[in-house]
Amino acid sequence: MAEKRKKIDIRKYIGLLFFLCIGGVCGWFIGYYLGETAADGDLWQTLLSFAVLFCGMYVMIYAQIIIHEAGHLVFGLLTGYRFSLFRIFSLTFLRDSDSGKIKVRRMQLAGTGGQCLLVPPEPVDGKIPFALYHLGGVLMNLIAAAVFFPLYLVTSSIPLLSLFFLIGVIVGIAYAMMNGIPMRLGAVDNDGYNLYAQSKSLDAMEATRIQLLVAEATARGIRLRDMPAAWFVVPNGASLENSMIAVIAVLACNRLLDEGKYAEAEEAIRELCAKQTGMVGVHRSLLHCDRMTCLLLLGQKSKAEALLTKELKSFMKAMKTNPTILRTQYAAALLLNADTAEAGVIRGRFEACAKTHPFPSDIDSERELLAAIDAAAVSEHSEE
Repeated sequence: MAEKRKKIDIRKYIGLLFFLCIGGVCGWFIGYYLGETAADGDLWQTLLSFAVLFCGMYVMIYAQIIIHEAGHLVFGLLTGYRFSLFRIFSLTFLRDSDSGKIKVRRMQLAGTGGQCLLVPPEPVDGKIPFALYHLGGVLMNLIAAAVFFPLYLVTSSIPLLSLFFLIGVIVGIAYAMMNGIPMRLGAVDNDGYNLYAQSKSLDAMEATRIQLLVAEATARGIRLRDMPAAWFVVPNGASLENSMIAVIAVLACNRLLDEGKYAEAEEAIRELCAKQTGMVGVHRSLLHCDRMTCLLLLGQKSKAEALLTKELKSFMKAMKTNPTILRTQYAAALLLNADTAEAGVIRGRFEACAKTHPFPSDIDSERELLAAIDAAAVSEHSEE
């Protein structure tokens, strides 16, 4: 019997398709401009113009990403939120819990170009302001596009500069659409979908508030196991198909692991991943890594190895500087492959990551897991 062909998850490629469309539209305008100027017969001038406009397109793409995250920050602060963390690509800014000063660290999250986490205000009748916080980035992209458009018009006598501003308009509108139209993008949900999910119920709104409180507590150096247990309980009757509520279940699994309850954590992760939930792809993949670590610590190597699929390997490669990924790779090297040399290389990468990771509490938790992995490896060796 022929093996069934695996379905392609189109959600993983929506972001790529948007950027291809941006490149296509901008490329058409660039081509049209170069076609007009090429008539002058100056080849080097044409090539220089192409290089400038091509680089300008990428400058505008990166600029709109920064503008987008700044929009979340500005509109969040305007509606009563407090600063917690601001990330552009891997560059992360957060407030030091001791000095109160802003410190710079590095953190990578697959599927995202940036992140703005703020501390929510106290709820009123179970509600917190959320629309402007979620859509602040979209609004800022549209504002930027609205600013670039008159600049495009007034610089029409300078075609190269005028086209640069037109690219800014195109990229701003496209980026607003990509983030504003509710979509599940595979690894993460976009702002429009997060707004939709949070607006579904008071449970979803409270789940969102708790996520932000957990993020803020983590930024202050508090480990999951030391946070209020009530934060990690999914309310009775709340639907895990709501992506915001599903995060609470994910955090509950993370907390069990931080408490060193490996059997309970493995069971909770297995049961959660078997359910129909609104969990985003990045959380599911990280949970697979956590479950793999638990299984290896519990001596269930065949089950752990079965989790190491091609998709998970690809995810781990994309998140190669994440401490959870490095810990999982370390566990696999020592407990699955008995490769101490490879484990040593991975440990070195972990230590390099630990120096710049924004959350010391995460590193403390991972170090305990590394110690447990070392102990398990020694125990296995002594039994041979």
